[in-house]
Amino acid sequence: MADVEMGDVMRRALTISVVLGCMLLLTGCPGLPGRERVTETDQQRLQVMLNLPIVRDAQEIISQRPGKLINQLGWDRGYVATSLPDPDPVNNGAPVTPEQIKVSTADAMARLRATGWTIISASCEVPDRDRIAASGQQPEPGQLGADPSLDEWGWSATAYTHVDGVSYWALLSGGAVRKGIGGVSIRLRAPNVDDPPDLFPDRPADLPAGSTCIEQPGVPPVNVEQGTRIEVSARGGPTKPEVDSDR
Repeated sequence: MADVEMGDVMRRALTISVVLGCMLLLTGCPGLPGRERVTETDQQRLQVMLNLPIVRDAQEIISQRPGKLINQLGWDRGYVATSLPDPDPVNNGAPVTPEQIKVSTADAMARLRATGWTIISASCEVPDRDRIAASGQQPEPGQLGADPSLDEWGWSATAYTHVDGVSYWALLSGGAVRKGIGGVSIRLRAPNVDDPPDLFPDRPADLPAGSTCIEQPGVPPVNVEQGTRIEVSARGGPTKPEVDSDR
């Protein structure tokens, strides 16, 4: 009997400690009083992203969601993912070239700049096959894929903008394979209501228009990294960094 009573006491003590812990943290545990998991502010920030010109002009909205509370330790940030218009509609489904995708990515970058976005990083990646050939080196065994038609080019840029004091982040991406398939997409994120509204208080510097490997003529023979690439992660929380920079 004493063991049973002791077990009940321990269980009650554990329950009390969990409840108190949840009440002391940022939000309540499921079932406890607390804020909505998706607030009106999170919904409004999603709508701001949907109303941005780069999204309104998109070919398709692939995914969208408002910021949402997960638990007392973390939350999802608002998110929109879109595919941008085909680089050359008159192709009528014909293969596209890496140059076309690169130009389409540069056009999207120009639209971002024209609507108030700051471009803070740009990168251009070329297939290992082309990069090694340009360097005059010999590939290591197994370094190159067996099917050259699947060799990939990639172009990406990160950017941020502010609307009514709230920062929004974007990752612009273009990709193509040698056999003639490619496209351009963009992902956007907004701070959750539990984040600071401005995730870019230091105002990372802009890359001047025309200075990036994406905007310059031709496809570079080697990989290029420019600026400071910053990633706003999908999830935030008290123990998670607001933004991650790779340089």
